[in-house]
Amino acid sequence: MNRDVALRLHRPPVVLAILTGVLAVVPLPTMALDDRPLLGVSVWLRPWRFVVSIASYILTGAWKVTLIHKGARLARAAATVATVALGIEITLITQATRGVPSHFDTQTALDSMLLNLMGTSILAV
Repeated sequence: MNRDVALRLHRPPVVLAILTGVLAVVPLPTMALDDRPLLGVSVWLRPWRFVVSIASYILTGAWKVTLIHKGARLARAAATVATVALGIEITLITQATRGVPSHFDTQTALDSMLLNLMGTSILAV
């Protein structure tokens, strides 16, 4: 295999991985300054965990796409759809910093709508 081809990662997932990597740094000092709990832990901890896991997941996917030769265009399109959906997902998960659960919260119309949008975006992934 040509090493240059293997190192050429699919750009949309790499961009999301970089953005989530940067976003992973933001909650660290904020956790020390904002001690509001949600379900017994900092409101910043759950979004931080998701940001870190999505960054590693999407970066792995960006690399795996480079290994596909037959159907490469379809694989890149699927990776781009997953990237957009994960971008939506992480944006919605950060709503936990409002002090409300990011999952299964139907207390208000807004919370119900966000839950439905999260479900749709993760289904696309």
